Amino acid sequence: MKNKIILAGAAPDTNNLGVSALHHATISNLKKHLKDTAFTALDNGMGIRNSKIQLQTGALISTQLNGAKHGRRFYQNENLTNIRACCKFGGLFNPIAIDILNSKAIIDISGGDSFTDLYGEWRFNAIILPKLIAIENNIPLILLPQTYGPYNSKACKYKASEIIKQSHYAWARDNGSFEELKNLLGGDFDKSKHFEGVDVAFLLESHQPINIPENLIKFLDSPEPTIGINISGLIYNDIENSKNQYGFKADYKKVIKRLIQYALKNSDANICLIPHVLVNNNHYESDIKACTAAMIDLKLNQKDAKRIIIVERNFNQCEIKWIISQMSWFCGTRMHSTIAALSTQVPTSAIAYSLKTLRVFKTCGQGNQVVDPRVLSTNDTVDNLIACWQELEKTKSSLQRLMPSVLTKAQKQFEQIALSINTL
Repeated sequence: MKNKIILAGAAPDTNNLGVSALHHATISNLKKHLKDTAFTALDNGMGIRNSKIQLQTGALISTQLNGAKHGRRFYQNENLTNIRACCKFGGLFNPIAIDILNSKAIIDISGGDSFTDLYGEWRFNAIILPKLIAIENNIPLILLPQTYGPYNSKACKYKASEIIKQSHYAWARDNGSFEELKNLLGGDFDKSKHFEGVDVAFLLESHQPINIPENLIKFLDSPEPTIGINISGLIYNDIENSKNQYGFKADYKKVIKRLIQYALKNSDANICLIPHVLVNNNHYESDIKACTAAMIDLKLNQKDAKRIIIVERNFNQCEIKWIISQMSWFCGTRMHSTIAALSTQVPTSAIAYSLKTLRVFKTCGQGNQVVDPRVLSTNDTVDNLIACWQELEKTKSSLQRLMPSVLTKAQKQFEQIALSINTL
């Protein structure tokens, strides 16, 4: 009996810590229930390689990485179109295709939020290719907790619907996504196969970094509160695109600037700008590039400059979660940065650019902490964020009361996913 599971849509090498969180949380939690199962993740590397996941205890989980990426170099073994074609003929001479064909199942999480055409048709096609490979080769497909939609194109919506209908099991990561899942399934909805869950990153481990920069240690040891702010490079580095693609009404740059200025003027808090996508600074999605630009835009005097730092070191997803857990209040735009905060009971607010954020926040009773610049003006967005910050004690109490049940639901969800795999 095949005992290899392929994980798609959670490559650990994207430099997006949200996607890395999905990779770590999925494998580490499923391994608790599937001890004899081998896990292989599809990533953007070359060939087939061995890898390891380190747990908080120091223990290591051995895994495998298979290069499998969308692109125009169809001649490469790692090209998903090449893999798809080779799979139709028994794998041919492509070792990655052969390895996939020898798997028990493909579990697919779509980067948590990418089973949509919101980010363009190219990315949508990249996301569905592993799913199509599974379906075309009769490899059981399990869709892990994720967002479904939105779909601007009728063609993309139809493709998504057909894929979901042919999956063995499917989980949604929040109630709104579950309703969308049911709509896509129509009469094929089956409560024994389709479930409402929570984002798997709620169970990501938190690891205290071995080496913490002195300026960050100074903030964390200070009696003054520390505010954490995640600035999304996807939005900040291309304001015009954020208006056109996501329908922003507020000016995101001005929102960030005014929020920081308010905190510096009206509190003694120190501020940590915490990136969550660590791509090269030349890349349009770079959060560090956005943080650096924000610091320049602020034109801080010497006194205020001492109260704000950028967490620039390349910490991994578990280490960043620990850093975020030390904040007194956290405001994030990247959704998985906010999940790191929520799951560690840090009062958290979000600047949302899609419905996914509100849906996930509602899973832990924090819908009122989501501020939407697509419908609010710049001033109203800032005012709402300040109001959220001012009620942080109330929010903290709410999280302490509600988060344990969310974490329990996440644990039971992994038990259920493992049981589903075992029934294949």
